[in-house]
Amino acid sequence: MKRILALVLIVILAGCSVAAGPIRPPQGFEGRLWGSTLALYGTKDKSTHFLCTAEPIEKTKDGYILLSAGHCVQEVPADVQFSVADEIGGKLTPVTVVKAYDGDGLDFSIFRLTTTENYTPFDLGTEDGLRVGDRVLNPNFALGLGKQFSHGVISSQGLSVNPMCDFCAGLFIVQGGGGPGSSGSAVISEKTHKVIGILIAGAPMGNTGFEVEPISWFAKFMAGPNQPHPPAPPSDQDE
Repeated sequence: MKRILALVLIVILAGCSVAAGPIRPPQGFEGRLWGSTLALYGTKDKSTHFLCTAEPIEKTKDGYILLSAGHCVQEVPADVQFSVADEIGGKLTPVTVVKAYDGDGLDFSIFRLTTTENYTPFDLGTEDGLRVGDRVLNPNFALGLGKQFSHGVISSQGLSVNPMCDFCAGLFIVQGGGGPGSSGSAVISEKTHKVIGILIAGAPMGNTGFEVEPISWFAKFMAGPNQPHPPAPPSDQDE
């Protein structure tokens, strides 16, 4: 009898090991966000490095327009060649910078991706009607470790001029997972399923969340001029 029970246990455990598999991606709306979030890379002198996170916001006749943060472009040398991949270490597809700006309260960039792959463009929304405590979604590539999906909450109203953060005026804070490499990732309202901002920075001190640039500022970025790449260093008069 004991031998029979032992055999049954072995069969059960073997079945469990066969049935076990890798963690699968999310489903539904979150799955579409997951599948369309891209890792942004830069290549110079045959050396390639992961930089930031990007996402499609518009379908074109031959691909997509991608959105990311402006500093992901402006803080690297002008002759860097940009590309994107579905995963860290995945196949790279070249992208072309269309426009980038980092300064004067704006931190956006857009790229043109030519591809036959299918992605779901992210819908741009507005901050109208949002409240502190509202839940948000944020697919990203924090630390370049791999694609990650963060659930968080809005934890502040728009920030004022602050000696702790000289670029934070008008930004809002989101509590959630992230880190270097999350820059450019979309922050999406769990309620409306629309982009309400992009993550551009971590808190300068302490575990107080991440600074998010309101998506309503994107219209000003699009209407304004392009910025030289990289931007000129500040003059003595600007200091």
